[in-house]
Amino acid sequence: MVFLRGALLAALALFLGGVVAVFLANRINTEGNVEAEAGNDLELNLAETLLSGRGFDYEVTDGERRLYHIRADRIVANRDKVITLTGVVITVERASGEVYELAAKKGTYRSNSSTAEVEGDAVLSGPDGLEIRGQRFDLLRHGSVVKSRGPIEFAVGRGLTGSADEIEAYLERDRFQLSGKVRLFSQGAGPEDDLSLEAGRVIYDKSDHRIHAEGGIRFRRGRDQMTCDRIAVTLAADGGSGARFVRARWNVAGSLVSHDARGFDRRLEFAGEEISIAYDKKGGEPRQAEITGTVNEPARLDASDDSGLVRRFSSRRIEATFARGQIRKIQTGGAMIMTEFLSFDPSRELGRVCGGSATAKFDNQGDLVQVTVAGGAELHRPGIQTTGETLTVLARDLVRVEGSPAHVYTWEGELSAPGLDYRIGTGELTARDGVRAWFPPKSGFTMVTATEATSELPIQVTADSATWGQTRGRFQFDGNVRAWQGESFLTAQRLIGENGGRIRGEGGIQTTLERSSSAMSEGGDDGEERPSRVRVTAASFDYTKGEGLIQYKGDPEVRDSGRVMSCDELSVHLRDDSSLDRMECRGDTLIDDRIGGHKISGSKALYRPDDSKVEVSGSPVILQKPDGAVIRASRVIYDFETSIAQFESAGSRSGQNEGERASEGGGI
Repeated sequence: MVFLRGALLAALALFLGGVVAVFLANRINTEGNVEAEAGNDLELNLAETLLSGRGFDYEVTDGERRLYHIRADRIVANRDKVITLTGVVITVERASGEVYELAAKKGTYRSNSSTAEVEGDAVLSGPDGLEIRGQRFDLLRHGSVVKSRGPIEFAVGRGLTGSADEIEAYLERDRFQLSGKVRLFSQGAGPEDDLSLEAGRVIYDKSDHRIHAEGGIRFRRGRDQMTCDRIAVTLAADGGSGARFVRARWNVAGSLVSHDARGFDRRLEFAGEEISIAYDKKGGEPRQAEITGTVNEPARLDASDDSGLVRRFSSRRIEATFARGQIRKIQTGGAMIMTEFLSFDPSRELGRVCGGSATAKFDNQGDLVQVTVAGGAELHRPGIQTTGETLTVLARDLVRVEGSPAHVYTWEGELSAPGLDYRIGTGELTARDGVRAWFPPKSGFTMVTATEATSELPIQVTADSATWGQTRGRFQFDGNVRAWQGESFLTAQRLIGENGGRIRGEGGIQTTLERSSSAMSEGGDDGEERPSRVRVTAASFDYTKGEGLIQYKGDPEVRDSGRVMSCDELSVHLRDDSSLDRMECRGDTLIDDRIGGHKISGSKALYRPDDSKVEVSGSPVILQKPDGAVIRASRVIYDFETSIAQFESAGSRSGQNEGERASEGGGI
């Protein structure tokens, strides 16, 4: 049996010297009608005599199984020990029962070199519709290998066809090696299942349903396409034409195209060192893909939406998961970058996200609904950068950053908080759970007062939460707000500002206002230096930089050393250097000199901190002395340094000088 199995395919090439000998001894006639007798020396006859015959038919069996069968219209043996068969058909049956047949116009066997060949419209056919057509084939390795000389056409299974410059068929292993300009095509149940392959060299393992190719690969499956240097394709195990698994290596680039629920195309473009794609056995649609790259050339996967916005994921390893052919999830392994650009202008980057790893989720329309980045996550967009431990992109507009704390950096300043939300469309930033902000000197953010000295210092703010409108230049801090620039500070429950220089505060307002440098250097009458700051509290304030005016409302109160002034509304006028010029009180006004012991009430007051004098008017103005005595007048000028008041009654003549008013009303 071992010998017979070895001879199974050897008959394809050798025609077996013994077979020829038997045939010549019993059936071959010379052209001179001389019949060769059995037992004659065949070698001698072949060497000396040209023999020919018609109707060659020879068969070798093993029990009921036919090992091989050789048929020919004619046989010729010449003096050079070359045997030629015309109209030859060679049939071989393998132990598995599979039958191969090689037919050609002519077959030649050279006994000196033990080589054989067939030529002329040669066809090698076999199980599962195998058919290889060419003009010339060599039979090697005792007939176990059939090799073409020149172009061939190839067909096998249900619709797999192709062509090549050459083919080597290893019949014992059901392996076919095609080389040259190889083209394969497989027609599936529909256009989405059609498969084509172009390569420089292809190996087709028929029993394993696998195709291996290399050299200038161009692969298509439906509308999916790929180029690479090497590829392996696993076909349907049931003999179908669809691909079930694809693995490509080296210089890989291509795209996967699917339809969303609305019928629109969704395209995923990829590139890397290697890609593996597993297809659903039922529908033949992609089920999972994995793309890998190198340190210097990471893998990339581009996902686009119907607006033309493209998000490119780059990482050493990228996994994509599909459901019913639609992309549903992208995961990266190792450091990653996600960049955004428009499909018609890929050179202009709109923004990027990077971190240690990322997971992206898509809806059944193929639209990106969430990207979660972990491990040193960063967002970079024009004019803004955020960092944190995790970063989540929700839909196409909201970015959520979390950390201990998370940070945001813009040209206007910096902000940190455990949680940050950034709206890409509006540029609005929201911070929560304890906020700290930093603004560089002379930025769009302004303090209520910023003198020449303090204006060179950064502004810092703390609050419970904050909202920062980047594109509109608007900010809002809420909850326990505290802002300071050097020694100038303000507190509030809400602080609202704009890049134009307007700032408003609400709830529990406390501000410090700077005196002029000349007022501080002069000091008081006792020679002591005056405090450099005046403190104002109120329910709200409103200030616009450049206008030199601060408006306080809601029971404002001024504290200047031992001097207290309260009213319904307060207007503070500033000099060009933002130092205090004057203060105007309106409504129920009360002046309390806690050092001198005097109290003055009225409906309006004007206070100039530099000269320590306040002018109060009303109907009437009431001055209460330390001893309880009360003086009423229409106008009082009170000096905090000397505790002397000058006043005038309603009937005083206009234009009276200070001395006249003092003698009329008296000094205190």
